[in-house]
Amino acid sequence: MNTMTKKVKKQKNLLQHIFNEIRLLRSEVTLFMPDENLNGYAHPSRIKKSFERALRQYPRTI
Repeated sequence: MNTMTKKVKKQKNLLQHIFNEIRLLRSEVTLFMPDENLNGYAHPSRIKKSFERALRQYPRTI
């Protein structure tokens, strides 16, 4: 039972490190990609809402 809790803790720790790395990579990509005007898309309000939801779930680190 003790080894199972150690495995779970290691997996959670690894997952947290992966998420942190993804957040850093995403912030780096946004530095190189200019902001787009959403008016040319079919559903700009849906895109904006989805983006805002993603920012709340995975906040920028920088």
